[in-house]
Amino acid sequence: MKPKKRSVNLNQGLKAINKSKKAQVKDLKLSDKRTVTRIKSIKPDKTYQAEVVFESPVKGLEKLEILQDIVINQETPLRVATRRADKLRRRRVKDIKYKLLNKKKLEMTITAQSGTYIKELIHGDEGRTRPNVADLISNKVKSIKLDVIKIHCD
Repeated sequence: MKPKKRSVNLNQGLKAINKSKKAQVKDLKLSDKRTVTRIKSIKPDKTYQAEVVFESPVKGLEKLEILQDIVINQETPLRVATRRADKLRRRRVKDIKYKLLNKKKLEMTITAQSGTYIKELIHGDEGRTRPNVADLISNKVKSIKLDVIKIHCD
């Protein structure tokens, strides 16, 4: 067999990815197998920015302080239950900041241990994540826009 040698235009790939609006990337680089294996083996904390719209006006934000540097319990989320084992995961929420954008919309910045299901931390997943934002402020989540803004590879 004669494997095909391929050449990759990283700049063209970067433009195509960023054009899609589904993800934004910068500084694309080629990696060797050893680097890929190393990257896949690390479990870095991540910081997320979430824009959350609630069904009712948001009240009781001071109750969210309980989520500062806390270990939460997360059962396998319903949205991935067909692909993952149903088990209890304990994950640390390291930092949480929030700002009310309007009476029903909250901007949150959350830093958490690798493997934390952030959407479920916010909406509660029918009680499968405890504690969670929705329960703490006694309000149902209508929508969540979520972005990873930092991967901590210290």
